[in-house]
Amino acid sequence: MRIGEHPALDFANTLAAPAEVLLDFLATPAALLDWLAGTPELADAHALAQQAGARGELDAALAAVQALRAAWRSALPRLADAGARAALQETLNLWLAAGRGHWQLVAQDGALRLLHVTDYTGPDSVAAAIAAVLAGLLAEVPATEVRKCENPACVLWFRDTSKRGNRRWCSMAACGNRAKAAAHRRRLRAGDGGG
Repeated sequence: MRIGEHPALDFANTLAAPAEVLLDFLATPAALLDWLAGTPELADAHALAQQAGARGELDAALAAVQALRAAWRSALPRLADAGARAALQETLNLWLAAGRGHWQLVAQDGALRLLHVTDYTGPDSVAAAIAAVLAGLLAEVPATEVRKCENPACVLWFRDTSKRGNRRWCSMAACGNRAKAAAHRRRLRAGDGGG
């Protein structure tokens, strides 16, 4: 699910309501591993989650990730508010502190590259790696570009990268078409005198 146009928003969207039934795409440890594996920007978190699994700590890592997601989702509606943004910054800094890493010089494709490698320090380090991506959104993306789908029944978030800055729907194929169809039906009913 890549509707968010940013991995931080795709993370929020792991709790979704297609067909108005709430689904948790991170409900199980296996689901967490699958989602992380499908999100290239979270390769570090995936490697850390695999280490948590090898140590028998994947359930605890999942609980930490779900707690981070809950904090993130509750902050998104108030992202433009300076006070809420400061509180979110503090929350993310606490999660980021759970992560550790080091720099490593690696030979890759015939050249040397300097990479930052994350270290597994316990189940919270998985959430810390995800928190780094969330913090990246705060640092790099204007709050005005972060939006919730205008469909009241939809719980998805996205980054509006449209030229005009007027994207309204998580997906035109889903919520956008439903809204247009509903508006069309209302116009037809109004034209028919309501019956």
